[in-house]
Formats: sequence, C-alpha cells, structure tokens
Amino acid sequence: MDKYELVERYEALGDEDDFRAARRLFEQDLTGRSSALDRRQYGYLLESHGRRTLRRAVDQYEQAMSLDPDQDKVQHQWMHAKAALGEPRGGQGRPGRPGGSTRRLAPRARARSGRLRPGVYMSAFLLEQEGRLAEAAAAWRHILEYAEAHDWELTAMWPRQMLERLEKLLEERQHPGR
Repeated sequence: MDKYELVERYEALGDEDDFRAARRLFEQDLTGRSSALDRRQYGYLLESHGRRTLRRAVDQYEQAMSLDPDQDKVQHQWMHAKAALGEPRGGQGRPGRPGGSTRRLAPRARARSGRLRPGVYMSAFLLEQEGRLAEAAAAWRHILEYAEAHDWELTAMWPRQMLERLEKLLEERQHPGR
C-alpha cells in the first residue's frame, strides 16, 4: 500500500497503524525537491491526526466536567480544544447546551456542478452541536449517498459511522431507557 492509500485509509478508519506507516513513508520521501502533492498530503495526514487527537481531548474534558462541573480550568481547556477544532463552544461554555443558530450554515448538499458542497460536512457537525440531530443526520445521509453513488467505499465509511451514531442518539431521545 502506498502512502496516499494509507492517508485515505487513515482518514476513513482512524487506524493509528495506518497513520504511523504513512508518516514514516512521507518522512523518508520528503526532500527539498518534494512535490506540492507530497507536501499537501503529508500536511493533511498530520492535520487529520491532530483533529482526531483534539477530539479525544474534548471527550476527556467533557468527562472531567461531568465528574466535577465546577472546575474552571477544565472548562477553559475544553473551550480551547473546541475552538481549535473549529467548533462553537455552545451555551455558557459547557457541553450539551446549544448556542446560536446554524440555520444559515446548512447549505444544500450539492452544488450545481454535481460536487458535494464544501460546507456540508461543517453543517453536519454544527447542527449536531446545536442538538438538531435529525437535521445533522440528514446532512450525513446526503454525504453518504453522494459517496456511495460514486463508489467511494473508503470515503463512505466515516459518514456511515456518523449517521449510525446519530440515528442511535435519535432513537435514545425518542425512547429513553431502552
């Protein structure tokens, strides 16, 4: 498997072995004469890894806040990590409290060119952040259908996981205690 396939696999599956293998290959190949594609793909690999790491940090901060909600330092760390991910901080600086409206941030999923609009991924995240799970699920469903229509199996894996997670949350909301 070449380094570009490893980047695609890491993006889709999040397997740390794929990250390490791709990073090793890029670091072996990068020189002063490396192509723009190599530099861009290596940068994207590092960015993807950073986002995944920040997401894990946010999860840990949220668990810490649920155990000790009066701890100011963890709330500031949580807000900083959310900001680094480009996510709104929500209500009063605590998870689970929706902030302002993202209604204008939910674009139609496809541009006239037939491509997926760049903002549709961000819309899915922001809608979920606001607690608008049905709309977020619809955005992920659109992304998934687009990937499947183009036979992009690896690209479809992550939206499928996000959709399944949201559908489970919606089911739990409708039928608490099941």
